[in-house]
Amino acid sequence: MLLSTLLGGEIKGIKEEMEKIRHNPSLRLRKRWGIFGYISSSINDMLDIIEEEDNQRRILERQLNQKEKLASLGNMIAGVAHEVKTPLAIIKTRIQMWQKEIERTSCVSEHISPESMQMVIDETNRLSTLVKRLLIFSRPIDKKMKPTDINKLIDEVVSFICIERNDIKTSVKLNLTLDLPTIQADENSLKQVIINILENSIEAMPEGGIISISSKIDRKTNTITIEVDDQGKGISEDIINKVFDPFFTSKESGAGLGLSISYQIIKAHNGEISFLKNPGNGMKCIIKLPLSN
Repeated sequence: MLLSTLLGGEIKGIKEEMEKIRHNPSLRLRKRWGIFGYISSSINDMLDIIEEEDNQRRILERQLNQKEKLASLGNMIAGVAHEVKTPLAIIKTRIQMWQKEIERTSCVSEHISPESMQMVIDETNRLSTLVKRLLIFSRPIDKKMKPTDINKLIDEVVSFICIERNDIKTSVKLNLTLDLPTIQADENSLKQVIINILENSIEAMPEGGIISISSKIDRKTNTITIEVDDQGKGISEDIINKVFDPFFTSKESGAGLGLSISYQIIKAHNGEISFLKNPGNGMKCIIKLPLSN
């Protein structure tokens, strides 16, 4: 009778815990001994596998959805960009001719001033820059890939950012693994990716801070990993899955193309790019690039 009572209690306990797990899949059965311990452990292992497979399915669905959106957008942008380039060039050339005419004669309408002409040229240049960025969606990398030293590339980008920004409140700390093998890559495109990430990190730290950049090799996945850590305000959970969407931005100013272009460039290199929230402050950007065969 005592044995029967004990067995019935364990079975009832497992049943109650399974009911709680049904409402909250993150829960697990408590540790037990004997045959019930083996049963509880097996059920927990099965639940862990199901949860991991479900997470992988969600990631694959997001990646597939992202790829489909970018493919459709890339085809649309390629056509629009080529159509817009020619009239922009004509407008800019014509206005530059007007500017020269204004400098030679004073008999010009007061509404056409050198200042107004310069404003139109500036806006035209801004549109041209936007068109160039959009074209990256249809041609993210140069067809002529070459062996690239990732550490050297990171050094060059950091030097450029430090000179351009001249921000004494923000410092960059490098932790680069020596003697990394080269990878086949388009250097200019990868530089643009790291520049985009660093500029986002700097903008996320208006009061200053430290940005850490590391590089390492993962022989198991045959990849080189670049990690960029900042101490900024981070990315909220409700938008972290949207940061690579074209034209999505949480900034007051900006086209929302920097991270979308970065995503497209890394994918064109058969790599991966993602963001993780740091345990303390800020975000970690992780870039994985395949080693050359």
